[in-house]
Amino acid sequence: MIKVEIPGREELRLENLVFDFNGTIAINGKILESIKPKLLELSKTMNIYVITADTYGLAKEECEKLNLKVITIPRGCAGDAKGSFIRDIDSKKTAAIGNGFNDIEMCKEAEFSVAVIEGEGAYSKLIFHSDIVTKNIDEALDLFLITNHIKADLRW
Repeated sequence: MIKVEIPGREELRLENLVFDFNGTIAINGKILESIKPKLLELSKTMNIYVITADTYGLAKEECEKLNLKVITIPRGCAGDAKGSFIRDIDSKKTAAIGNGFNDIEMCKEAEFSVAVIEGEGAYSKLIFHSDIVTKNIDEALDLFLITNHIKADLRW
């Protein structure tokens, strides 16, 4: 669990971290090499889930070495499935990170959410449903490793 005391707001207590796969932590079905050490480090303190329609069929293979739990969802209703998953694992203890249209529901449900603009870009309206926007996944992961970044962005 990570705790973040935010001046003028309630403390964040996050046990779960949920990622979209393609466009967020992976490009063309492959997890970015540069973020693997950070994912391993975060998996020591948080439950990490990757929720995906698995367009490239590589998610499970890519995630299992990094202690990431893969949740495969149907392609036709991915947005609803992602939102439902966040509710099922306790939205008040969950952070979500995504980049696409089908990530809106999970970002709305999560206690804390980050929109990422990575190599595939990001759906512009997702930004309105996110607490913080980062220009890449490396910066998004740093929010959880250096929690003063969250505090600086969200303090009153």
